[in-house]
Amino acid sequence: MKFYNARVKFENWKWLLKCAVEILPKDSMIILRNVKMGIDVGIKSLAVVSCGERKRVFKNINRNHKMKRLNKQLKHHQKILARKQQGSKNRLKEKYKVQNIYGRIKRKRHEYIKQTVLKILNIRPKTIVLEDLNIRGMMKNRHLAKSISEQNLYLFRELIERKALELGIKIKFADRFYPSSKTCSNCGHIKKDLQLSERIYKCQKCGKVIDRDFNAALNLERLAE
Repeated sequence: MKFYNARVKFENWKWLLKCAVEILPKDSMIILRNVKMGIDVGIKSLAVVSCGERKRVFKNINRNHKMKRLNKQLKHHQKILARKQQGSKNRLKEKYKVQNIYGRIKRKRHEYIKQTVLKILNIRPKTIVLEDLNIRGMMKNRHLAKSISEQNLYLFRELIERKALELGIKIKFADRFYPSSKTCSNCGHIKKDLQLSERIYKCQKCGKVIDRDFNAALNLERLAE
């Protein structure tokens, strides 16, 4: 194990020492399973995974009651901070409380992403297929921007790519315009009028009824073939 690029940073009223860690690979080879995986990321759930056409769901941590409580505390103290006199000691104290709560929320989100990536890669698939999402473009939608930002989709993709490379897992990206959600995983029919609010996919051709996100994950998994 090697440590490098050490730096000191003042964050949330605390001095932190940050550094990169290089973990040397073990002598033993990592054995991958002969399975493929499709991952559909979103807002309702962080990720819906199809592996061997079996479903696994990783929830949105921001809907967890503990996170909701922290967000409620954050808004409460932000309102108090806004009423405090500029330059006063009480304002400084309240600013510390706001930054401390925000720091806790950020750390919890990042830790959840890391744990989720670890659980996904522990399945040891040979190939993982992800959507090439235009996250920057999605952020322009003012109704979805906050929810997308809270999901940390950039971090999720970055960790999946980096950790998969270390394990020898192949990462493949679907074309940005591939209609994974609109395509029936049973017959291939494309439902062009599928609305974002429709959480259940109902095929107009073969009658297939399936969870929208799992349907997308199945289509992504089959792109690995």
